[in-house]
Amino acid sequence: HLLPDPLRPRLYAINQNDKEQGSVLVIDTLTHAVLRNIPVGLEPTDLALTEDSAELLVMNTSDPSIHRINLETFETTEKIPLSEFSNRNDDVGGHVIDGPGNIIYYIDEQWGPRLRVFDTSTQTVLQTFGSTSTQSPNTNNDDGFGDVKISPDGTRLFGWRQYGDGAGSS
Repeated sequence: HLLPDPLRPRLYAINQNDKEQGSVLVIDTLTHAVLRNIPVGLEPTDLALTEDSAELLVMNTSDPSIHRINLETFETTEKIPLSEFSNRNDDVGGHVIDGPGNIIYYIDEQWGPRLRVFDTSTQTVLQTFGSTSTQSPNTNNDDGFGDVKISPDGTRLFGWRQYGDGAGSS
């Protein structure tokens, strides 16, 4: 996964070897040099910038957690353990999205991946969602989220419904 920095000439990249200890590479887009190799948890699968681009959020799925990295110092400032996270399905990969205020959205790796609304100030999951569609109005373990993105103004989430670990629709 690659993520460009909108404020700095940098690119962030996940560096992982299956379920082993991973890292985030900080790449200077002007010189193409690797500025840092920041260790994170086991099997990092996704990156997200905070709203002000001051921090990078890194999802780790074999050690369900989110690392928060300060982008001025390149230090990990927090490791958020995710007690409500299923990594049952190894092929999917978890996702993380920065929300408004103290909210982080994350998606786990179960057969029908669940979207969770997490409050970082209380370290609690506020809500858990499966997905529904007109073909399958009852949310069950097979209907989950493949990924979601937040609107620029932070008021809406857009996502695609994932059935099991491979089929889906937006």
